[in-house]
Amino acid sequence: GRLVEADQREIHAAERGRLRAVERVVISRRMRPRRVERAVAGAGLVQWHEDLPPRLLAALAEALADRPEVQLYYNGFAETPPLEGFEHLERVTLNMRDLKSLEPLAGFTSLRSLGIGPTVARLDLSPLTAHGSLEHLSLPGRVSRPQALRSLPRLRSLGGSALQPL
Repeated sequence: GRLVEADQREIHAAERGRLRAVERVVISRRMRPRRVERAVAGAGLVQWHEDLPPRLLAALAEALADRPEVQLYYNGFAETPPLEGFEHLERVTLNMRDLKSLEPLAGFTSLRSLGIGPTVARLDLSPLTAHGSLEHLSLPGRVSRPQALRSLPRLRSLGGSALQPL
């Protein structure tokens, strides 16, 4: 609604060079790939909630290549999140009702914060064992193999309804 429209106005203003920094940027499929770098220049969080063309995703990944601190927020209906090229990011939030697996996160090298929204499927947490740098985890939804979390030495905060007995 209004929040998305406001973000889109900020993006368009950033594209025209009117804004110096934007804390949160919503990427839409109408954005031109050559404008992405300037649009996300000051962002602390980059999100999208629609299928983006591969060229636009590639431009976004390239724009964030030297910015591992930027949080990626994907809100979509796919079973698999479009994460290729973003493996260097430290903070990821996936709000995907149809998410089937955490395997797409396997390539992430320095994941520190992960948020997973409610899902229909019961998510196997064993792929998280490869993420020893994980400090913050939110798992609202159904999970299996919660014992996998014991292998995360840096985990400081754990939240969400997944903490209920299985």
